[in-house]
Amino acid sequence: MSKAATALTVTAPKGRTDLVVMDKNDQLPVSFALKATTAKHHTAIRIGGGCGNMGHSDKTSMVEYFLEAFLGYKGVAFSGGTRALTEEGEVDLMITELPGLIAHGNPGAVALGTAPRTGRLGLIDESQLVFDEHNTRPNVAMSLVLVVQNGPERPAEWDGDLDQYFELMRSWQRDANFSPVGGVFWNGGGVTKTEIKRCANEGWPTIIVRGSGRAADEFAEKLDAQDPEFLAEIPRDHKLVVVDRSDPQTLRKALHEFGFLQSS
Repeated sequence: MSKAATALTVTAPKGRTDLVVMDKNDQLPVSFALKATTAKHHTAIRIGGGCGNMGHSDKTSMVEYFLEAFLGYKGVAFSGGTRALTEEGEVDLMITELPGLIAHGNPGAVALGTAPRTGRLGLIDESQLVFDEHNTRPNVAMSLVLVVQNGPERPAEWDGDLDQYFELMRSWQRDANFSPVGGVFWNGGGVTKTEIKRCANEGWPTIIVRGSGRAADEFAEKLDAQDPEFLAEIPRDHKLVVVDRSDPQTLRKALHEFGFLQSS
């Protein structure tokens, strides 16, 4: 694996990451919407999920999986906008590291993130901004991070940015002719289940990585079994597909077929 893929050297693009804070009932900031249009290709994919029950080697192989699948991608890579550190102070390879790594290795791609403010904003150590008492940081590997708060005093829930990021993707599709927009989901819990169903109900390409664990595996199994309760929650003409965690080429093939990977 390359040095960049360790995530330890992936920092702010061009030396700066911008941060925008909004209340959940405010209009979406134009600056964030416009940042997406700087990508070479007007396409956007949300990378959702989590890394529950995954050790360091599992996370390293996850990074390798996505970097191989997204090789040549030049659109918007989009995820939660946080960064976590290990007890040793090194970058923890979470889902939220993937957009920065993809953009770092693919000139023309743009990494963006959203995050709910789940606690009080504060400064620790040498003026490092944190979102909560767990010292969750904004991810500086992204060009811009949008923080969504539930008013100035009350913390938001962990799904507090879902409405905003879905509306951002709709606005890119509607106002800037982004095509396609969609999501790829790895592992994850209850919030990820909501994201998968919402993405499918938007009519967008929705890719589940089987073998990644938890929510993704549960939904992949239900789709394979044609579970009637699950199928009743998504459109008949859904674009929900399952790819294999053991073979990144299955994800790459889906990205090609949906139009996320383009030839020029």
